Amino acid sequence: MKLKKVDLKEINLQDRSFRYTLKPVDDRLLFSIREAGIVEPVVVMREGKHYIPVTGFRRLEAAAKLELSFIPVIELEKTVTRLEAFWQAFFANYGWRAFSLAEKSLAVKKFLEFGLGWTEIVEKVLVWLDLPPTGRTVEILTRLAEEENLLPVIHEKNWKISAVERIFEFPREERAHNGSGS
Repeated sequence: MKLKKVDLKEINLQDRSFRYTLKPVDDRLLFSIREAGIVEPVVVMREGKHYIPVTGFRRLEAAAKLELSFIPVIELEKTVTRLEAFWQAFFANYGWRAFSLAEKSLAVKKFLEFGLGWTEIVEKVLVWLDLPPTGRTVEILTRLAEEENLLPVIHEKNWKISAVERIFEFPREERAHNGSGS
């Protein structure tokens, strides 16, 4: 790992490969970065001519809003796999806050995309996420992760897995309507 400052333009802010959190940038974060800058470097991987963010998505969004030029980053070694990088992204947030069910579903989806097996997800990840360690839970979470229109509502309202199971009883066309509370 290498600590350095890079031009914000060198970071592909559109790449969300490692993002699974849904917490938006808020006024407190903007104020903090405006006053003190980015104190905790974001973690990035080099991909071609650009960097892709692994952690620090909210800090990067705030930096862009504040029109900062140079950002402190920790660049992962080229030998780090995408799965290893996602482990770092996961644990960067795991220790300091609870995840919503929507975020848990996105994390499980990312672990699967990056090659972690179902058994390890059931035996480790679901336990860490305080979810029933079953294949059925993985199925529900991966299905939920595909419901982009429902994720913000499930995140904001802090739905439980039983509520998501019930919403899946409705046809897809009706889910957005029922999930929004309209």
